[in-house]
Amino acid sequence: MRNLRPVFWIHTLLAAATAMLGALTLVQPAWIERLLPLDPDNSSGALEWKLVVALFVGATAFSALAIRTWRGAPQTN
Repeated sequence: MRNLRPVFWIHTLLAAATAMLGALTLVQPAWIERLLPLDPDNSSGALEWKLVVALFVGATAFSALAIRTWRGAPQTN
């Protein structure tokens, strides 16, 4: 068992949330237009693809931070 700091759980939660939003955007790209009364890309889909890339980059970064915290946590017996 590891003695994990709260920052590990924050990074893990952020990684999961950004990955889920990225997957949601892949499956249902119009959720932005449904949630907000805006259509910034005039329904071209360009914003959604940029958002998918940004969310998955964020998920990867938060996962890397969580793994780094996990590896640096001391083991408890």
